[in-house]
Amino acid sequence: MNFFYKKYIKAIILIASIILLLFLKTFDISCPQKVTDVIDGDTIQLADKTIVRYLGIDTPEIRRKSNGEWIYDPYPFSEKAKQYNKQLVKNKIVKIKTDMRKKDKFNRLLGYIYPVKNNLSFLDKVGIFLGFSNIGLKEMANIQILKQGLAIMDVRSEDMKYLDVFVKAQQYARENENGFWENNLQPVASENAKFHLREVITIQGKVTSIKKRGIVLILTLDKNFPIVIFESNLKLFYDISIDDLLYKEVEVFGMVKEYKSKPQIIICHPSQISIVK
Repeated sequence: MNFFYKKYIKAIILIASIILLLFLKTFDISCPQKVTDVIDGDTIQLADKTIVRYLGIDTPEIRRKSNGEWIYDPYPFSEKAKQYNKQLVKNKIVKIKTDMRKKDKFNRLLGYIYPVKNNLSFLDKVGIFLGFSNIGLKEMANIQILKQGLAIMDVRSEDMKYLDVFVKAQQYARENENGFWENNLQPVASENAKFHLREVITIQGKVTSIKKRGIVLILTLDKNFPIVIFESNLKLFYDISIDDLLYKEVEVFGMVKEYKSKPQIIICHPSQISIVK
């Protein structure tokens, strides 16, 4: 009897485990895991070797590709962003929540990262594990990095679960002049933006043309500096009319990046552009 009883218990445990795994997969609930490495300000590695890219933010790059190889060539504030990310999550247990996009083109898991507090009760741990409770979770690491002014908001129309929270966090960083916003709110003339490659700045200029090219919409300032909006993100600009910006003096903030040897700023949300009164 004892032999059959043990087999019965093992069968129940096996069935319950399968049901739990199916439940987690169906509802995209991840089990809390330890962060074993911090790659940069918005990328980490978990104990199971999964690489996770933070959703909603973009921190300055530490490396760039040259002749097919990655070389160390840090952007301003990139090391500060990495160190702050380490402070938040290195060797800590985190809960990861996903959105509509699960993986990026590099096959990295995309997620919102919640460090788990220490000294939790057993029930709190079970609740977090199963995804039923947020008790015991610290503020999202993505948001903390953005508030510190060590990242620029990088939201996509497919990932809108926490859009308003990200907009407010970026606004908080600018208003408090945190990180790269310190003494950096005065707009730069569009013709001088090329001297601020890899920096997060605010630029000012007149929109002299608006053209669609492939999957992007390009607003050109003063006939020389492109502001890029991906077509998939245009639905986020519902409260402004892009066409009405033509021949208007505007302020735009974002990170100056190089594309085909020319500087540009990519914006993802209408909060990044405003008409100069």
